[in-house]
Amino acid sequence: MRQAGATMSSREIFDKWPHQAEDFLIYMLQESAGFTAGDAAEHVKQFKAKALPWQRIKKQYQPPPRSDAVVQLYAKLSEWYPPEFVDYIAEHLGEASSIETWRSRIKRFMRMLLDKSGEDLRQSVLEEFKL
Repeated sequence: MRQAGATMSSREIFDKWPHQAEDFLIYMLQESAGFTAGDAAEHVKQFKAKALPWQRIKKQYQPPPRSDAVVQLYAKLSEWYPPEFVDYIAEHLGEASSIETWRSRIKRFMRMLLDKSGEDLRQSVLEEFKL
């Protein structure tokens, strides 16, 4: 239990002296944060175990649930088209919300890519594909 005469919080003490011995941290919690000996020892034990609420690691990325409409849309698209095409088109043309819009964009992109590539490039890709 904390006493009224505290000059520092326990977090400030742990931030200032994170690598000190447990005895020193217990002493500082008693003197500066106003903890009793038992509470200070328990708090230091939790600090060393990284069990204090502010020490817990928060997940940086949480994947969306599989029932999400966007995830289902990308799953369908990845069945038919390479993910590189889908990612490239999404990055440069923006995302679409329906499968029909995606399919029309990907088809148009592939047609234009084929039209812009020369016969030499198509022939070399075809030869490499046959290997």
